[in-house]
This record gives sequence, C-alpha cells and structure tokens, in this order.
Amino acid sequence: MATFDTGPLEDVDVVAASPAHMPKGQRRQRVIVFAVLLAVLLCALTAGLVYTVQLQKAQAGLRAALSEKQEENAALQEKNDSLSSENSRLSDELGSEKSQNAALAAENEQLKMQVSLKAANGTTATTDAGQIADNKAKLVALTFDDGPGQYTAELLDFLREHHVRATFFLIGRNAAKYPALIQRMEAEGHAVGNHTQNHARLPRLSADGVRKEIDDCNAVIRAAIGHDAVMLRAPGGNTNDTVKGVARNMGLPLAHWSVDTKDWQSRNADKIVAAALNPKNGIKNGSVVLMHDIYRTTVDAAKIIIPRLEAQGYRFVTVPELLALRRGGAVAGEVYKNGHPGR
Repeated sequence: MATFDTGPLEDVDVVAASPAHMPKGQRRQRVIVFAVLLAVLLCALTAGLVYTVQLQKAQAGLRAALSEKQEENAALQEKNDSLSSENSRLSDELGSEKSQNAALAAENEQLKMQVSLKAANGTTATTDAGQIADNKAKLVALTFDDGPGQYTAELLDFLREHHVRATFFLIGRNAAKYPALIQRMEAEGHAVGNHTQNHARLPRLSADGVRKEIDDCNAVIRAAIGHDAVMLRAPGGNTNDTVKGVARNMGLPLAHWSVDTKDWQSRNADKIVAAALNPKNGIKNGSVVLMHDIYRTTVDAAKIIIPRLEAQGYRFVTVPELLALRRGGAVAGEVYKNGHPGR
C-alpha cells in the first residue's frame, strides 16, 4: 500500500474575528444593524409609553363619566323621592276630600228625605248628636244593579210617574254608553252608586286593583254628573278587609241588601214579584231590595211591585236616605244590608 508523507504539522495561530480585524464594510454593516435594532426598541418603548398615557387618560375619562352618572342618578333618586312624597301627600288629600264629599252627599240625601217625608205625611226626621228621631214611616229602598241598559229609560219613566226614588249601582263600562241616563237619574232624585268598572270579583284583586275598578267607574259617573258615586256595591256582595279598606280610604260606604229577588236567575216577572213580596223573606220596613234593570222581566216586575207596596203604605227612598234616617248616616268602609227600625 502506498503512503504519503505530509510532513511535520505546525501550530496554526487563529486570530479572532474582532471588529478591529474586520473589513471596514463589514464593521459599518454591523453598526447599521445595531442602530436599526436600537431604533426599533426605542419606537416600541415610545409606543408603549404613549399607549400607557392614552389608557390612563381613558381611565380618567371613564372615572369622570362614571362619577357624573352617579351624581345624575343621585339627583334623579332625590327627585323621585320628592315626587313619591308629593304623590303620597296628594293621595292623602284626595282621600280626605272624597270622605268629605261622601259625608256631604249623605247629608244632602238626608235633607232631601226630610223634605220628602214632611211633604208626604207631615213628619220629618231630626238629628241630635248623631241620633235619628223615631220615624214610624214604612220605608223601602229599591236598588238596581249592572245598568244602565236598554230598559233603564222605561224604568225611569215608571219611577217618575209614581214619585219613586231608587238607587242605581252602575257598571262603568255600561254607564259610559248612557251618560244622559245617569244625568237623568241624578236630576230625578235617584242615588247613583258604584258597581265597579267591569263587575270584578273584588276579593281576588290587590288593593291597587280594587281601587282601579272603583276609580274607573267613578270617572264615568263624574264625567256625567260632576261628582263620584255616593256608595259602593261590591259585585256579588263579595268583600274582604282589603276591599273595605280601599272603600274606607275612598270615602265610600258599602251597600249590600236584605231582599234578593233573584231576578237575574229566574228572568220571570211573576217569580220576581213573588220573591219581593214573600211574607217570610220578602220586603219589610227598612228592606234594601236587589234587582237588575238590564232585564225586561225586572222592569215588568217593578211595575207590579211598586203599586202593591204603595197600597201597603210604603215610602220609597234611596239607600243613603234610608241609612240617614235609620242609622244616622253611613260610614265609609262599613257594610250596610238594611235599615230596619231599631237596629
């Protein structure tokens, strides 16, 4: 095998590639790269500082806006509290005025009754410290619910012919269709009562719901005759403490009844007459009689009942008149079923 002699190896001196030993062009290139990197770093730092400053300004702006909104909210809350207080005050004043109106209406009914009785038989009722003098007159209060309706005008004609005053408990949604009939009721001496706006079952409602049913009906009545109803009759006679409390605050006594003709059930004039004149459960001195003027048969029955009661010596009065004579008046929120003597 052939061999090659490379000769003796010599130490080689390796010189580091330092800038001093670099070519001039290479050193310049490195300086440029370093300068560029430094510039980029400075730009990044500057951008970061600018962003930080802007963020701080934005945060300061948001804090200022939040503080302004909080001040606005506080001002609005203060205004709302003030309005709530004013609303409460006005509600109290309204309740007081309604109570005064109800008292004045009851007093007016009592005065009308005194004049009527004096003209009829020379007797009158007088008050002394809230006590009503004994009155031997046979009194009955006819009441008609749920109207006005298509037969109400005919009933009013008959009542006027016989000089009969009655009490009409109106449903607001029906009454709104017949403002002239409401005005006629008032003009001819009848009492106008509230039977709610929609014939609602009041114990199922909240206090606000009860108040709205009564208020809406009163608004219809007030638009026709200039004042609210003098009494409230809860549909079905259904009441509870809530209903009584609302009625009390609105200045309205509650009128129930002692004789139910069940005219709404039988729709038969003969049966209605029989129920009204039943010797055991029918009309007696001081009775409050429940009927409905929305039925043809009820109007027909009334034309029979009234002459028969007249023949028995009865005087026809409104419910407020009856209570003024027999109870010394009516108290808002209290339930009254009759005006029987001595009770």
